[in-house]
Amino acid sequence: MAELNQDSGKKGKGGKVRSKKNGGKVDLTAMVDLAFLLITFFMLTTSLNKPQAMDVAMPDKNKVKDEPQPDLLTADNRSLTVLLGSDNKVSVIYGQVKNPIEGPTTVGFGADGIRKVLMEKKPMYLALLAARI
Repeated sequence: MAELNQDSGKKGKGGKVRSKKNGGKVDLTAMVDLAFLLITFFMLTTSLNKPQAMDVAMPDKNKVKDEPQPDLLTADNRSLTVLLGSDNKVSVIYGQVKNPIEGPTTVGFGADGIRKVLMEKKPMYLALLAARI
């Protein structure tokens, strides 16, 4: 360690001679020992989390996706247009309005009218949907 020279620059006689005072030293050995003991204690007493594995949903290998699927639910097949008219009449068009497959059919409200038409078309739509899946 470097020491400081505390001479005031006088080289001759007549100056006071001062004794050198050593600075106080702190012994840090006990603090270092305590730090290592604490580190060791906390390392040994902590419990580490075990790695958790997640389940990954993989697709089935049995399906062949190379075959082209026919598109059964085209815009023409899945459209049913209901038009409200005057005198409690309803016009039903199966397919698109510009290119209808069936219709227009004019029916009334109630069980014998629009309800009957919708109940007749429901199994056909369910069959088309099941064929697509």
